Amino acid sequence: MIKYVCVVDDDTYKRKRVVDSAKILFLEAKIYTTPYANELLMFVHMDCLGRILECPDEWLMLVDMQMPFEKGGRVEIDCGVSVLKEMDRKRLKCPAVIVSAEGLSKEMSQEVQCYSGYKGFVRYGVCRDLEEPLRGLLADYLNDSVEK
Repeated sequence: MIKYVCVVDDDTYKRKRVVDSAKILFLEAKIYTTPYANELLMFVHMDCLGRILECPDEWLMLVDMQMPFEKGGRVEIDCGVSVLKEMDRKRLKCPAVIVSAEGLSKEMSQEVQCYSGYKGFVRYGVCRDLEEPLRGLLADYLNDSVEK
């Protein structure tokens, strides 16, 4: 069961929508958010690496694809790939989903497969429901209190 959800997205409105969807699907989960990839990776490394390694199925990463790596940086079109590669380098196995307004190129689709916890891609749209596609990708991790 997912107890912790980390959302990284530089777009404030989109990040809020992703968080709202996570709250619906994972009713009791504690949710951490950040607009920058390096802040997520520092949080993982400094604050919870041991807990994630010990109980990877309690953690979920919802990662934007296109964002700055750090505050003041330029938007990188494959920043989400960098996040997943770093998580793989640290031997993390928690589930991760790319949530992005832009589609994944064939090359990016192959690169995200490097991370063993990668569950799939959800295309974000202003009028698009995020709960259903996330529910489909993460059915094995949903709380018992959420109808599957």
